Amino acid sequence: MSAALSFVAATDAQPADTVAGPGRASQRGTLLIQPSAGLCSRTWLGWCLSIAPTGAWIAVRGAIDSPPPLLLSLVVLLWTAGFDVLYACQDYDFDRRESLQSIPARFGIARSLWIARVLHAGAFAALVALYWFAYAGTVGLIGVSVTAALLVYQHTLVAADDLSRLNAAFFTTNAFVSVIMFLSFGGALLLQRWC
Repeated sequence: MSAALSFVAATDAQPADTVAGPGRASQRGTLLIQPSAGLCSRTWLGWCLSIAPTGAWIAVRGAIDSPPPLLLSLVVLLWTAGFDVLYACQDYDFDRRESLQSIPARFGIARSLWIARVLHAGAFAALVALYWFAYAGTVGLIGVSVTAALLVYQHTLVAADDLSRLNAAFFTTNAFVSVIMFLSFGGALLLQRWC
């Protein structure tokens, strides 16, 4: 399905989109499916962001010659889909009123929170696999541990009957997760090269 939507999005591309590449076409594809696709649109958004690590790897190395870029892409896809489901919970009433097939509208807020937890658990599993394949050492392990703690903390901030701290869960913890992952894995790779 992703390939088909990418093709449709790319055929509608403007000249600037052609230069920008598949990421831009993916964003156009998001506009095609976002209003009604539910889980598909959540994973599509994650996919749009997740192609960056693998694309950068290919740009530098010329091939996908090891698992780390794919694992990092999987982490980003699942992490993004998870926090997007969380954030969509605040639109529950609007989505139901407008007959949008979002995850919260389709499954309810309580089940949507569980879907987000499952997606984040998958992101954590992929992060652990990335840690092992990247030989990230102590610095990487610290990053994995802190990321896990922040993902758990994010889910303690929201409940089906209380979404008042959703912005803290969404904006604050996700900002920290991205910085911690960058610093810990980037730092681990630099230490490997210098030591």
